[in-house]
Amino acid sequence: MTDIAYTPLGRNALVTGLIGHAAALLAGMTTASGGERFFGLVFPLACLALLLGGYAELRRGGRLPWRDGRLYGIAAATVIPVLGPLVVLGLLFGFQGKARRERIGPLGLFPALARLRANGLVLFLWIVFLAALFSYTGSRDDPYFKRHRGPAGRSALQSLPDIGRYGLSG
Repeated sequence: MTDIAYTPLGRNALVTGLIGHAAALLAGMTTASGGERFFGLVFPLACLALLLGGYAELRRGGRLPWRDGRLYGIAAATVIPVLGPLVVLGLLFGFQGKARRERIGPLGLFPALARLRANGLVLFLWIVFLAALFSYTGSRDDPYFKRHRGPAGRSALQSLPDIGRYGLSG
């Protein structure tokens, strides 16, 4: 049975790339403030993660990825927003089948995708990072957070004239 990825680095990078692509696309399509900023930060990271996973798997096969055109095909496919990750996984699945000299069909990708596993700690940290980044980028433009900041981003009782104005001396 042919798998998509055999190395731990390849499996972790491919799964985090898939999650990053999905999160970036969902945040980019929402009307929440900061969605476009989140998309602009996460989408390139997800593309790099997919490229790293492809590099690790091609390197495992004994190839020199920078001299092989397959890595450049994977790099080009990562930037396609919706179908790109599936194309990358399909290309890697085909490369793995050829390396093992097995005859594979196009429907073998779906069971191989179900067998694609990553480290739980890596996934947990990646999801926490994405949630923190989304909350940070969303709070930068949110009117609620702007209203509770004082002038020039200071808190309400941060300066000496404010203390005197509110009668909070000594």
